Amino acid sequence: MSRKSFIVICLIFASIALYAQSAPDSPEAAVELYIKGLREASLETVFSACACKEAADGFKLPAYTDYMGVFIPHLFNAEPNSDFYRSINRSILESKIAEQVKIFSWTLLFDGELDLSNPHITDPVIMDSLKQGFDASGLRDIKLLSIDFPHDSLADNERNLKNWRRNATFYGAEEYTERVALFSFRDAQWYSGFTLVRYGSAWKVLAMVSTLGNTSAFGEPCRTTVDSYLSAFKDAFPED
Repeated sequence: MSRKSFIVICLIFASIALYAQSAPDSPEAAVELYIKGLREASLETVFSACACKEAADGFKLPAYTDYMGVFIPHLFNAEPNSDFYRSINRSILESKIAEQVKIFSWTLLFDGELDLSNPHITDPVIMDSLKQGFDASGLRDIKLLSIDFPHDSLADNERNLKNWRRNATFYGAEEYTERVALFSFRDAQWYSGFTLVRYGSAWKVLAMVSTLGNTSAFGEPCRTTVDSYLSAFKDAFPED
């Protein structure tokens, strides 16, 4: 083996080791990294917590279509049988994450006073806010308080686990789960949901939504109080 080939192989193994070391090794670690990206207003960091590449490369279109019972071309990812379609899938997944991050940040920066789920008739106050722009640096005020399973009573529910095993196969993942995260922003408390998948030992965020947690699919966080959060997910907390 030539010296050049040896160096190349060493670099490849070093890169693999670095990836394994830096990749989130639990659902909670993946959510923490995602939140870190939000606090830093860094989409690059957010994407590093996400499974955009893995899910794009592993998507099973026939299985997904068979389960859904309908094929909707403009909504479904492509079968990843070439670099062309794998790249398209990744762009779609990254776009969905970016859209959720946008709605998440706008909700907080507008202090939850703007309904982002509906069109708005032109309003001078809203237009003035839009003209001034949003100061993304304000997201550094996010303080993560807790990451929890949305209802511990369902953690070992066989029907739920069966659904999640099926969902994991759609994206070529080995495991699929959800979490809810409680955080504060300035003087209020909020929570968001996360869908996560595991590839090997690495956990990644698939989407900023939790079906069990009944959170918005568009990334909009839910305004709450600590007591309300505990009440909504009370079986996720041990009794004193």
